[in-house]
Amino acid sequence: MAAKVIFVIFRRSDLAREACLEQWNGERHGAVVRKTPGLRKWTQNHVVSEEGERMPDGIGELWFDDMEALQAAMNSAEMGAAVEDAKNFLDMDKTYAVVVDEKKCLLRKICGLHWGVN
Repeated sequence: MAAKVIFVIFRRSDLAREACLEQWNGERHGAVVRKTPGLRKWTQNHVVSEEGERMPDGIGELWFDDMEALQAAMNSAEMGAAVEDAKNFLDMDKTYAVVVDEKKCLLRKICGLHWGVN
């Protein structure tokens, strides 16, 4: 079973959203994150909703083969280095991570409309 951790990120108060997201998506941070042991996939979701105090700036998703690999990665020196680099652009008091069990949604028929998420 694959395992996934989601990071809900908030920028530092001295940075504009665009500047924060540029650093998050930049080569320096990417090079650090790519060294995370067992990392199979990394997706960044950049928030485009109107900015607000409680609105995050992005959602990061990291996939691993299983929970053991995820736990090893989260406790690794490489993840520690990624967190240290993230301090350059993230508010670490607001930013948080949550481990999730991703479920696939099947096609459904609702109110005569066909829609679904794969």
